[in-house]
Amino acid sequence: MELIKQTVHMEREYPQASSQFVIEEDLIIPDQKADIYKVLLNKSDILQDEIRVLDNHIVFKGKLNYCILYKTDTQPSGLSSLTGSIPLEEQLFMDGLQNNDSVNSSVALEDFEVTIINSRKLNLHALLHLCATKTELYDEEIASGLETGEIIETHQESLELLELSVLKKDICRIKEEIELPKSYPNIAQTLWKRISLGEVDIKPSEDTLQIKSNISVFLLYIGEGEDDPIRFYETSIPYQCTLECNNSTPAMIPKISYHVSHSEAEVRPDFDGEERVIGIDMVLDLSIRLFTETTLPVLCDVYGTQHDYHAVTKDARTMRLCINNSSQHTLSEKVSLAEDSPAVMQLCYSNGFLKLDDPKIVENGIEMCGVLQVQILYITQEDAAPYASFTKDLPFSYVIEAPQITADSVFSIDNCLDQLNINMINGTELEIRASISFKTFVYEINECNLITDIEMNEIDPLKLNSLPSVIVYFVKEGDSLWKIGQQYYVTVASIMEQNNLSCDVIHPGDKLFIVK
Repeated sequence: MELIKQTVHMEREYPQASSQFVIEEDLIIPDQKADIYKVLLNKSDILQDEIRVLDNHIVFKGKLNYCILYKTDTQPSGLSSLTGSIPLEEQLFMDGLQNNDSVNSSVALEDFEVTIINSRKLNLHALLHLCATKTELYDEEIASGLETGEIIETHQESLELLELSVLKKDICRIKEEIELPKSYPNIAQTLWKRISLGEVDIKPSEDTLQIKSNISVFLLYIGEGEDDPIRFYETSIPYQCTLECNNSTPAMIPKISYHVSHSEAEVRPDFDGEERVIGIDMVLDLSIRLFTETTLPVLCDVYGTQHDYHAVTKDARTMRLCINNSSQHTLSEKVSLAEDSPAVMQLCYSNGFLKLDDPKIVENGIEMCGVLQVQILYITQEDAAPYASFTKDLPFSYVIEAPQITADSVFSIDNCLDQLNINMINGTELEIRASISFKTFVYEINECNLITDIEMNEIDPLKLNSLPSVIVYFVKEGDSLWKIGQQYYVTVASIMEQNNLSCDVIHPGDKLFIVK
């Protein structure tokens, strides 16, 4: 007698650990740069270099890259910028963690502010959120049947589960070049540049991953020429690539996270030696999990007519997929400039920064609340101050539909500012339209008992002799042919044959003849 088993690969997630930490830095303006009159724009990016897993804690190492565009009181340009990098190192306590454990981690920028101390000094303040989750791979052996030489009745039930089919880490290298149109002057000095990815769509295919996104490029620069003209150039290009991923199939369910470990945009000469090419170099570190949703028969119980059988079980945990979807929330709001702000003649640049609160499970969904901070740079009609900026916080609340979610469900949500459009209504009013994408993955943990062995014993003769050889049985609520046959040591097939039943469905009040 031998159990028929199938091995299923699983991953266990432990409770998440997290902490916030603050970066506070005074920035000195180099001597060759002009004095600060007013900060117009600021941006920052977190690049992750290393995560070290040690006993009871992890160590995050990376850097915070910043860029600050400010107004000067000098001519001809009236604009200057300050860029730099601040090294980051932070520890996160995780009780019980060992240095060979697997950990998923992420660092998010929750707030970033730049204030003027004086004309030669700025203060940078950043609030970062570090979170990490310990994961553990394990296998469950699920018994689906029994091989034996004697007649044994087996009871099976269907189990819906999510199996981890592919687990790996990989990198996606993005290298692109964009050349300025002929109508634009050569680049003499870069004031502000922004290279960003839109929503990254990653789909499994046969032994590959298909990656698609859009690369948005904005460049504000001083052009070559007698008047040192300030020009801005904005474009968006599609990007797609294929990564090797052994054993992946289109039917698999992706749960793929990524972070940017390297990002650089440099001005390069074209074939004529003129500074007109923007070289883009980015590296995405991918954490890849591909799941297979399947339904397996599970052996739940056995009984025999010649021997007593006892099923040995163990407690087990399996995963069942609840939700895997993408959704979008659209924001639309009309805003007015402050009364002392110069009127808008032309829009130059806009960027959005998401500040999200912790997700909250509500009835039939997950509530996402937060603020979209929008920065806008525009050209004014004032010769003395041709450039101005405007910042607006747009609060929002959005419920992701999740009808099967419970307080015990495990979920992850990836978010991205997919689109941001600014339209002029008039010189003092703007319309902001934004689209925020959410990718939601929800599963639940099922506690169950799995059979690991079958013990065989002789049937107690006193118990067997106490049972009548022929009985008329009236079906009660909750009965099944399986339960009745187990009680009287008779096979289900025998009961069906004796009562001319074409299926094993019975109802309370039915009369059955049982002959041993």
